[in-house]
Amino acid sequence: MFTLKYFRGLTFNMYYIYKSSILYIAIFQGFLSNLVKALRKNECLNIGPNSYQVDRSINYSGCIGNECKSNNLKEYRTEDIEKFEKKFKEFKDVEQQDLSMLSPSNYCKCHQRTVYFKYHDFIGKNNTSENIDNVTIYNKEYFVGGTQNFSKNPNSKFSYECVKNPYEYNNIIRLFNNTESNLLWHNSSNMTLIGTFNKYQRYNHIFKHSDITLKNRLYDNFLRFQKKYPKDYNYMTETYTSKRLEIFKNRYKDYKISQDNLWLVKPRGSARGKGIHFLEDINNINKTDIITRYISNPLLLEKKKFDLRIYVLVTGHDPLKIYIFEDSFARLSSDEYDTELNDLNNVYKHLTNVSVNKKKKTNNSTSYVWSVKKVKRYLLEEYGVEFSDIWKKIEDIAIKAVITMNKSEIKREKELNSKNNFNIKSNNIFEVYGFDVLIDNNMKPWLLEINLSPDLSINSKFQKQLKYRLMDDTFNIVGLVPYSHITGLAMEGECEYKDPVDEAVQQSVCEITRPTGGYKRIFPLKENIDYYKKFFEEVSPNNQALWDEIQKNEKI
Repeated sequence: MFTLKYFRGLTFNMYYIYKSSILYIAIFQGFLSNLVKALRKNECLNIGPNSYQVDRSINYSGCIGNECKSNNLKEYRTEDIEKFEKKFKEFKDVEQQDLSMLSPSNYCKCHQRTVYFKYHDFIGKNNTSENIDNVTIYNKEYFVGGTQNFSKNPNSKFSYECVKNPYEYNNIIRLFNNTESNLLWHNSSNMTLIGTFNKYQRYNHIFKHSDITLKNRLYDNFLRFQKKYPKDYNYMTETYTSKRLEIFKNRYKDYKISQDNLWLVKPRGSARGKGIHFLEDINNINKTDIITRYISNPLLLEKKKFDLRIYVLVTGHDPLKIYIFEDSFARLSSDEYDTELNDLNNVYKHLTNVSVNKKKKTNNSTSYVWSVKKVKRYLLEEYGVEFSDIWKKIEDIAIKAVITMNKSEIKREKELNSKNNFNIKSNNIFEVYGFDVLIDNNMKPWLLEINLSPDLSINSKFQKQLKYRLMDDTFNIVGLVPYSHITGLAMEGECEYKDPVDEAVQQSVCEITRPTGGYKRIFPLKENIDYYKKFFEEVSPNNQALWDEIQKNEKI
């Protein structure tokens, strides 16, 4: 018979074993945690081939977990504090900054999180994921701020809503006339701004963008590549810039305008369709004009001419990374298309620029701007054409066009760093281009021009959704790392690299493995590096190293 005393003893022993087990488990967990910290180098633990994971329990500068405590600024020199407070006066009345932060992928060797821009509710899509943490920063030196400059006045408060509102919605503090912002978004480029850039700053202009955004340089570069690769570089119609006008005049000295022989005159440096007209007399060409053969067989939407505005993001050239935004829109002419010679001056028939067609009083924005989804449906229903086949050709055009400026861009970056004592890294700068592409009735896409700082104004509901997503996704890809505006060091600690090439490659791997939203990376990819590398006039060490990294890793 078991006695009551027996049961009490058994109960006590079981309770003792339970408490001891809890204690041993806690001790073991602490041992493992300390072991992990001891083994880690560069805040990263290798957990498998090409795979990395970050320990968020480590106390980085300014942060413990997801709470960034306020540090005492008294540790800095008085003059440094005064300079900071004067430069970042917009931070003064902000007590704390609540940010969404994206953890790096398992393929990124750098532990630093980047600011994550969430979509507004009206977009109708949720772009959050389990890799996003809510972080509160109390230390003002680590606050994240950005400028938005769309006028000559650096203190102007004007901004496009698709830039301004994503800043506000994601708690990015707007700064004015500040070259030390985390993010600088300017309508026009001013390269003197970035001479003293910190490696964590981002600026929305690339040095040699004019090589493809000025009409004459775009075609001159295209022609240079076409001579070497005639079967590959065939996406622009016959064009003559100022350098070759005499060739045009000699070749077409007997020119007479006709429906099957039409040429356009484009004033150099013009925009929004200004000054474009059909060539009537070969003797009336100005020495700065650009003469281009008119594509007289365009594909039509409801009997109207159209072109596509396509957004392409380039995040540096050394190494080169190119993304295409898969949502775009078509711009239609107002009047039905024909090539009647007595009506060639009708701009509402031959030009697709929104700035031109919105002037026609009978129009509303839905009549001359279609979403790409509507275009896809129409082409399938009316022509039996799958838009995806055309889109692949457009991606090819984007890659080849950007490659034409790669050598000159890298050369310019090196010159500024060596001669002007700049410290620019390729990932400091990025560019969102507006590609204008026309499709002919043979389903061949033609590049018309590439726009710097494409229009961000909003005329419809779908354009609002598109352009807000465009900005959010752009900011997420380029990656804003909170850093001290006094010391220049990252809030979560610095990452270490073997050498500058390793840094460029690993930073690129971190970038291309972030969520891309509506963007699609189109270069470099494992499946297209071998094809496109032949077009590079020079392959930089950074480009080659990134290509090697991508080709050896199946998941990148």
